[in-house]
Amino acid sequence: MRILPLGAILASLALMSVLGADASTVSAYKFQITETHASEGSDPQVTFRIETVEQYPCSNYTLPTQITIGTSTVDVSLGPAQPPNGCLTAIGPAVTAQSLPLASGSYQLTIATPVGTDAYSVVVSTGRRKD
Repeated sequence: MRILPLGAILASLALMSVLGADASTVSAYKFQITETHASEGSDPQVTFRIETVEQYPCSNYTLPTQITIGTSTVDVSLGPAQPPNGCLTAIGPAVTAQSLPLASGSYQLTIATPVGTDAYSVVVSTGRRKD
C-alpha cells in the first residue's frame, strides 16, 4: 500500500467481500481517507468515507458505522446498507462519512463488514507529500 501524508489522499482502496450463501455474488466497498477543513482557515481534519459499489434506488441509503479509535488503532465496523425514511429519488450508493480525531502517527486500520474483516496500515503526517 502506498502511504501518503496528510494533505493528500492517505488511502484509497477497494474492499471486496464475498456474500454468504452465494459465493458468486460479490459486494464491494470503496473507502477513502482525506484531509478536510470545516471552514476556511480551520485546522485540518481527517475524514473517513466509505460507500458501496452497489447502487440503490434511493441516493440516501446509509451504512451503519461504528468507529473505535485507540492509541495506534482505528477499528471500523459496518452494518448492512439501510434504506432511508424518505427516498431521494436518484440512484446511488449507500454512504457513510465521519471525521476522525487522529494525531500524526501510524495506525492499524481494521474494517469489519457483515462478511469479513480486512486490515491496513495508515500513516498520518503533517508534512507534504513526497513521491
